[in-house]
Amino acid sequence: MKRDYYVTPKSSWLMRQFWRAAGGDRFILERATYSDQIKYMCLGGIIVATGVMAGIAGVRILHHI
Repeated sequence: MKRDYYVTPKSSWLMRQFWRAAGGDRFILERATYSDQIKYMCLGGIIVATGVMAGIAGVRILHHI
């Protein structure tokens, strides 16, 4: 039987980690639309990238002191 409603794709491990970094609720996001899932994934990616860049800058400044 063919389904008449949209089924969101299964979320990957990396997507769930970015959701966690963004503070999203996995239970809600797994049932949300794909655009909302991507939105939270991008937000989590921005947060992780900012943290990585801050860590690199901190290591560099401590290395030069």
